[in-house]
Amino acid sequence: FTEVEEIVAEIDKDATEKTQNSYKLNFEGVSWYTDITDIVVYDDGSCVVTIVNDSKENGQFYASTIWQCGSDYGVDTVQVVDSDGNIKSVYP
Repeated sequence: FTEVEEIVAEIDKDATEKTQNSYKLNFEGVSWYTDITDIVVYDDGSCVVTIVNDSKENGQFYASTIWQCGSDYGVDTVQVVDSDGNIKSVYP
């Protein structure tokens, strides 16, 4: 296991909005689109993605998807957590 450090950065509102919009434009309408309930990008390049507890895909799938949507906006790493706050995946 890779130890995950607590995020202590500020929310980057611009990068968050752009990453959310990229996700919506690229994936709205696919069967698993609503599995992601929240996307937040921080000014240190980290991103936290919240998924529903009974998601159709695994955490690594969502992490790499959101990394692709946000990499142009400064996203370096993505943590996927379920709605209970349990970490499901970290990318890369």
